[in-house]
Amino acid sequence: MPMQPQLYQASLQALASKAQAQGGSLTPTQARLYLQLYDGWQYYRASQPLRFRGEVDGLCDAIGDLPVVVAAA
Repeated sequence: MPMQPQLYQASLQALASKAQAQGGSLTPTQARLYLQLYDGWQYYRASQPLRFRGEVDGLCDAIGDLPVVVAAA
């Protein structure tokens, strides 16, 4: 089942806030790719072995913990 829109919004808002705190912003491409990753994983998650699910869930959580690098203009 795909992630609910409010969960998309919360995850995306967290990344956008992190970027803004560092003086930048997410690009539309970054936001789209982030949401596609989460949507794709939610579609396949239920059919995967429990250990693999845990590993990918951890990876998805780690993406939100990565620093947002703001490119110099």
